[in-house]
Amino acid sequence: MVRTRKAPESSGTSDEEIHHIIHEEVAAAIRAEIPEVFGSIKTTLIETFDERYAALSEAAVAAATVAIAATRPQGGDSLLFREFSNTKPPEFDGTQDPVAAMRWISDIDGCFFTCSSPEL
Repeated sequence: MVRTRKAPESSGTSDEEIHHIIHEEVAAAIRAEIPEVFGSIKTTLIETFDERYAALSEAAVAAATVAIAATRPQGGDSLLFREFSNTKPPEFDGTQDPVAAMRWISDIDGCFFTCSSPEL
């Protein structure tokens, strides 16, 4: 007796429909992972930038301090104040806005950096 193998019943789904379903599932999985992947990349780039910026800033301050110390005559504190005044630092307007106050502090800090004031 010869047995024949019975073909499985078709679910009524064509190959094209199966392909479309798989495509949609894969696309949805990728879309779900994109924010996390880009977030990770962004965090890594920011950390790398911050580290390199800090290293460059330290090197620039050290080089500027050495260069200024070598060229500055022994004039004492009055020379430092004159250099600071020449940067035309902004006046604080008494604002209660913390963002504006932080911006003013940053501007003043920049003026001290410009005139190569020694750190206290």
